[in-house]
Amino acid sequence: MKEHSRQSSSLLLLVVERSCRKRSGAYSAANVVPLLTPERHRDGYFEARPSDVVREALLIIDVRDEEAIAAEHIHGVRAFSATTAIDEGLPLDKDARFAIVCSNGVISRDVARALTQTHGFANVTLLVGGMRRWIGEDRPVSRAGSWRPLET
Repeated sequence: MKEHSRQSSSLLLLVVERSCRKRSGAYSAANVVPLLTPERHRDGYFEARPSDVVREALLIIDVRDEEAIAAEHIHGVRAFSATTAIDEGLPLDKDARFAIVCSNGVISRDVARALTQTHGFANVTLLVGGMRRWIGEDRPVSRAGSWRPLET
């Protein structure tokens, strides 16, 4: 993928979660929708702020522990272990577009870096500031158990 400069005119195309289909143990991006203006970090992943995200059309992977996710989470997130993601990658196509979130953005930054630099994922987006910033910007959260594991 060609390196993008920080231009407001370039759009990041994000996976429409409901159109992801499981094929041979991995998710495939069948359809994509333009949703936000990305900024590519020097480590290869994109950065997005909570205000950039249109939740209904974005696959978000939460790498916090299950207890933290159960307490409050972005509606419909998929849970996946940060350690497993760093060590083994994700059960997604290498060109799939998705966002990673943790509690404050630190662990998800490490996950995003590993996914792009070690595992060859090209379209990883880091949700800057994690759940703390998401909540701080008064974005909607769920406490009703709307999350589920990202299937391997």
